[in-house]
Amino acid sequence: MKIVIYPRHSRSGNVLLMALITGVVVGTMMASYMSMVSGQNQAIARSQAWNSAIPVAEAGIEEALTQLYYSGGTNFTTNGWVLATTGYTKSRSNILGGRYVVTISTNAQPIVTSTGYVPKPILGGEVSRTVQVTTKGGFLFSKGLVAKGNISLGQGNVDSFDSLGIFNFSRGGTVLLSNGDTTSLNGSISLGNNGAIYGHASVGSGGTITSSGTIGPIGTSGTAAGYTSFAATGSIPDVTLPASLTSSATVDMTVAYAFAFSGSYQSTSGGIAGAITVAPGANVTLYCNGPFTGTVNIPTNSSLTVYMAGSSISLSGNAVLNPGACQNFILYGLPSLTSITVSGNGDFSGCIYAPEASMTLNGAGSRGFVAGAAVVNNATFNGNNTSFNYDQSLGRIGPHSAYSVGTWSEL
Repeated sequence: MKIVIYPRHSRSGNVLLMALITGVVVGTMMASYMSMVSGQNQAIARSQAWNSAIPVAEAGIEEALTQLYYSGGTNFTTNGWVLATTGYTKSRSNILGGRYVVTISTNAQPIVTSTGYVPKPILGGEVSRTVQVTTKGGFLFSKGLVAKGNISLGQGNVDSFDSLGIFNFSRGGTVLLSNGDTTSLNGSISLGNNGAIYGHASVGSGGTITSSGTIGPIGTSGTAAGYTSFAATGSIPDVTLPASLTSSATVDMTVAYAFAFSGSYQSTSGGIAGAITVAPGANVTLYCNGPFTGTVNIPTNSSLTVYMAGSSISLSGNAVLNPGACQNFILYGLPSLTSITVSGNGDFSGCIYAPEASMTLNGAGSRGFVAGAAVVNNATFNGNNTSFNYDQSLGRIGPHSAYSVGTWSEL
């Protein structure tokens, strides 16, 4: 009998080959699975980062809107904001795990653009998304006379004209429009026997309107239906001095002075006591460190903007000769300005924004007029011929008040 003995190494080789094949298959499957899981993890992480970038960008939008609000529309280069070629820019890190770069454009209606950056997980780098909002805002002088507190007209009146419209006002002429809207946000409005508001009278909740005169369109007797309101709301933020004005050229304006060129200037501690003249075509911004008792002459194609730090303004006679648009003379009262008095047979044409000031008008005389708009702490009219003529063109082209979001879009 012949016995055949097979070599054992042949059988072992087959087993080893099968093990290797199985290992390769399993390894390939595991590698594929791990790659799939890794890719899924990366996709999830990137999606989370992508979603997180929007809240970061919107945090930049919120800061920009806050800056627009507290600047009062007059001084954007504060709180770390810098003027660049693209507008006013600021960046901030460590916000919701990321950072943002936000820009406020220099448009009349600013456009805010904010880009949020969030670290890109696993692969490194950053994920970014950009949001842009347009703004809208009421004009700063959308009403004739606005006060935080009481408005006492006595026998005076508030009416309106349009310096840039078809109903132009001329000295000694007739005021043809009835948009002299008057508002007290936190106080009351009172009118005497011959007092008149040719427009709407509004007070806040809890305020009162007491009238023995006229409220409504020109020609109205008594108070016209629908021309009083007791639901006025809003806020009047204080003015912030532009930082650049504190380092501008100092000029002695206690005597007559003529500004020959556009630019920014500041007065000495004596304030403005002389006759100030602005050259044709010049646009001047002035920081007044003391009282304002002088006179101002502004040609039609020129402008003067005054930031008033002194405690008082006293104007009489031909105090502000401004034959052009009322917005050519704008007076911003810092919180230290608490008293504004306008008196005499003269002309005053301009805009006053002085939230802490008490404004007193002591009659415009028979040949002059007080025209423009005013936002003050409270207002008192004295005399039988005290008239405040609101230039309603300021509600179309004047400076803006607080801004709010108009449209939102992702770029």
